[in-house]
Amino acid sequence: MTHPFQPRRLADMLLARGLASPAQVAALPAGGEARVGEGLVRDGVLSAEQLAQLLAEQFGLPYVDLDGLTVSAELFERLPAAQAYELNAVPVGRSGDSIEIAIADPYDLALPDRLERVRRCVTHYATPDGRIIPCCAYNTGHTHRTAVEAAHSMSKDEYRARRAAQGRPLRAGE
Repeated sequence: MTHPFQPRRLADMLLARGLASPAQVAALPAGGEARVGEGLVRDGVLSAEQLAQLLAEQFGLPYVDLDGLTVSAELFERLPAAQAYELNAVPVGRSGDSIEIAIADPYDLALPDRLERVRRCVTHYATPDGRIIPCCAYNTGHTHRTAVEAAHSMSKDEYRARRAAQGRPLRAGE
């Protein structure tokens, strides 16, 4: 019997459902449940959807079929599409003042904190290419900050040359 707070092993769930044979389960790679699931999909034992359904059950989450789902503008106001994409999360419904979010990776234990930071963020960055990115999303992970810095950074010499070309040379010491 498993502990009530410990999820069932994916291998046990596969055997119980007849989705894998004992030989297939014995041949599964070591390295954690996530690698087991990825390996089974890669080897054609499970479809990605079957794996998602098993993981939802394993974590006690409802399975949400996103096929054909249209997200309303109201939901994207609560969790903007760009941030939803970065977080691998999709707003799927509303319950009172909260939004219901489908997630791609239940093993991402930091995701709830990142979602909460993005959702409550009131400070935003305006990037040189015209995008508005919530500060919390901009500073979470490497994606936004790294991309903006790579696209718009320049050396001191380049900056001095640009200022001089604009007729605004830097003063001594700048």
